[in-house]
Amino acid sequence: CIVVIYSMTTMSCSMFGELMREVPGNDHFRGRAEYTTIVKHFLGRRWYLASLIGLNCALQSLNIASIIQSAQVTDTAIAAIFGKTCSLNLTPFKNFWTDDNGQEHYVNHSDDFFSCFDVNHSQGNAWGCHVVISIGYVLVLLMAVPCSMWNLDDNVAIQVVCLILGVLFMTAWAIISMVSYSSMEHDGLSSLKAINSSPALGSQAGVLGSILFNWNVLTTVPSWINEKKPNISVNKTLWCCTTFCMTMYLFISLAGATAFADVLQGPVTGTCARQLRDPAFNCPNDLMQVMTRGHLVEAAWRQGVVMNVLIQFSVYMFPIVAEVSGIVVFSIIIKYNLVENGFSKTFSNVFGIALPWMVSLPVLYMPNIVAQFINFTSLIFLTFANFVVPLAMYAILQGREMREGPPQDEGVASKADEGAIAPSAEDEGVPAKVDEGAIAPSAEDHGEASKADEGAIASSAEDEGDDWKVEDSIATSGNEKNQDYGEAPKVGEEQAGTSCEEKHKDEGEALKADEGTLANSGEETNQDDVSPLGVHQHHAFPLSWGISPMTKAVLAVSMSVLLTLGSLVAIVFSVQEGKYTINRQVCALVGS
Repeated sequence: CIVVIYSMTTMSCSMFGELMREVPGNDHFRGRAEYTTIVKHFLGRRWYLASLIGLNCALQSLNIASIIQSAQVTDTAIAAIFGKTCSLNLTPFKNFWTDDNGQEHYVNHSDDFFSCFDVNHSQGNAWGCHVVISIGYVLVLLMAVPCSMWNLDDNVAIQVVCLILGVLFMTAWAIISMVSYSSMEHDGLSSLKAINSSPALGSQAGVLGSILFNWNVLTTVPSWINEKKPNISVNKTLWCCTTFCMTMYLFISLAGATAFADVLQGPVTGTCARQLRDPAFNCPNDLMQVMTRGHLVEAAWRQGVVMNVLIQFSVYMFPIVAEVSGIVVFSIIIKYNLVENGFSKTFSNVFGIALPWMVSLPVLYMPNIVAQFINFTSLIFLTFANFVVPLAMYAILQGREMREGPPQDEGVASKADEGAIAPSAEDEGVPAKVDEGAIAPSAEDHGEASKADEGAIASSAEDEGDDWKVEDSIATSGNEKNQDYGEAPKVGEEQAGTSCEEKHKDEGEALKADEGTLANSGEETNQDDVSPLGVHQHHAFPLSWGISPMTKAVLAVSMSVLLTLGSLVAIVFSVQEGKYTINRQVCALVGS
């Protein structure tokens, strides 16, 4: 399942990149186009509104789940270091847990307005089913919110450091899991099965939602493409990154699931094999909780002081390097989309940054909230935003190519444009990618319908209606694009007027220059790769493969239908097999 999702995700992201360059004014990604702007161009206003809701729900659900998990693990880290962690309990009432003999026990501090206790070694959780403001929640908020106010490229250094640390931590956990497996006693219930058919433990219905949650890539791709350098290959970057993630996922998941199959909590049922034998056993929610419980890990690892400290450090730092950094990225992308669609910066900051923190606070220590929240929101919103809408647009694009032929940048018009750009860059010393003035005259001289030809765009806008108004937002935001262009947009505008005047004065010389450059371009340039200016030309499938638009459209529709049906089936099974009971015992055992 994870391999299929990996392949579909990467192809969908690449297809979406091709959609971006087909938006007027954004050929070769020289403007700026966010997710919802692209949907508005291809599908119209109704789908634009639906995608705006779907995108924000998808990203907000990721943020809320990350906030809850990060805050809980941070509380655990504080308790491990200082012996206890504290919180303000806004709904104080008594919690009770029941032992094997049926006797109830009061959970200390559960009815205190302000309480401090050790969440790692207490009998029951005093905050289970309560609304609390914990120290862990506050610390995560203080780390994430300031960074969320920055732009995406301002966080690059932080993201790189977090990536390196995350890989090191996951590698260490995989090694520990494999060593621990060799020393464990295993029985029928704890063995790893490809398909879980046990009526007591439920099916694998919740797995699809969890996988989709971890492969939420496409909604971030437009913002990355807007920030990337012109010579960076979209396909190479996407496939290298997703393949690396895929390798790490398999490495850590297979090792952990095999070693701790009998104790890890099921994503749908909220139980585990050992809890069926011992009702008092509290199943760990994830591998991080397994690592913090010394009795579940091989003795050789927990007895050494240095190794034990390193294990604890990796577990408590992982939410910061993985979850908190993700909160920042998703908040920024929500802001980008709202601002580009006309919302004020104040509203965008409140909705993109403050809202997920307000929603996550009341459910911070609710039973099994993270697993169920991830499962259902992923199946509904992530499938819609990451696959259904993008793949539908790609099929529409291929249908257009079947009717009208391939885009002009794949033929002579592209070479003509490149020929016009090159001399301008040499003569004026201005970055050619944003030299709109040089592109437009070239289209006029040769009679080609260049994508940069403002007259063609305006004419198309009259035919298509409001949907083509997205060009205005792209052109405006393109001037603010934070890449290696420096002040190029402003200079390009000045050159546009000068270049036009010179062209009209001596069209004959311009044509000769274009023809000479065109010949050189045809000899030296591979259209599938990089233009003479080093601007990478993106296609989801290289033109050299010779794949027809019909084949591409069928592939996109097939992936969309497959994932939609799979999500619907997973939702049905999750509802049927999930456990949603809330009682004293469930509340007392939340998260601890």
